[in-house]
Amino acid sequence: MREILVGAVKDAEQSTLKDIASGDLSGEENITIDLLKAIKILCFQAIEKNKDNSGRFTYEVTARDFPKRTLEPIVGADFAISLRKYDVWGNSEHLEKVKSVLVQAKLPESTDYKRLAKQVNDMGQISDESYIAVYDLTGVYIVKSTDVIEAGYRVKNVTADKRLSLDDFFSDIFICQRGKVGLDAREIKIKTSPRRKLKQLEFTIKEYIF
Repeated sequence: MREILVGAVKDAEQSTLKDIASGDLSGEENITIDLLKAIKILCFQAIEKNKDNSGRFTYEVTARDFPKRTLEPIVGADFAISLRKYDVWGNSEHLEKVKSVLVQAKLPESTDYKRLAKQVNDMGQISDESYIAVYDLTGVYIVKSTDVIEAGYRVKNVTADKRLSLDDFFSDIFICQRGKVGLDAREIKIKTSPRRKLKQLEFTIKEYIF
């Protein structure tokens, strides 16, 4: 199932890249939403086609989008990916483990290093499992925030051996090699005053893997 889902993620990436190349898609926020929606649709189709209901455990993969005008400036991330493992007994499910990663997305031409530094530090206040995703015309690559800090907040200076392809990144998430244990991105909340109410514009990708 991991290999099937990784293939679906790769197909989603290629779909988004085609939209960018054809001029139908531009802007980091629009690209992020397009990519996450493509991952949602293709992973759902893969799960429905290949699921096995005989298993004892249920795995839930969720993506949470942090709106750019409200939560993203505070959390530092554009979106988060969470993986939850449930132990199934009869008709009930018990949450056994949850892990999440935070991701800030960037276009390759971005030079706002001060803003990136703040975003990395804001994510670091929540989790040490935070990453930067760069949308390139040739594909999406992921680097860990600590490597970005060591590179002076110049993502392009992070060496190639420390870059992950999007499908390898998701593969590591699916086999629990990445993510902060105990962090559920759905529960990240921001304290606000009574006069300031945040509009929850996020959407959720929720799939079950049997």
